[in-house]
Amino acid sequence: MSRHNTVDRISIYNRRYCNFYDSSVQDKDPLLIQRKLREARNSALNREDMTNVALKWIDVISMMKERKAPTKELKTVEELFTKFMRKSGLLLSSDFKKSILFKSGILEK
Repeated sequence: MSRHNTVDRISIYNRRYCNFYDSSVQDKDPLLIQRKLREARNSALNREDMTNVALKWIDVISMMKERKAPTKELKTVEELFTKFMRKSGLLLSSDFKKSILFKSGILEK
């Protein structure tokens, strides 16, 4: 896109809105842009990021329950969320508000 001047500016941010690349400041080298895109996409999630993802899952599940989503659909999303929580390590974290998750009925003990 930058090579053919189809865009005026390219900015690449990570999940924490840190600017990885900005074509108004850096060279518009297509290889550099590709490398920065990969860096942003592959950057690891830290504990805060994972907590934010978990809270978004909870919001989605709550909205699905409110709109009376089909049971099968809701169960699938809850299973995906449970897998995420187990793999994220958040359930092992003493500072994570597990009680909210268990009280909401989203996670089983």
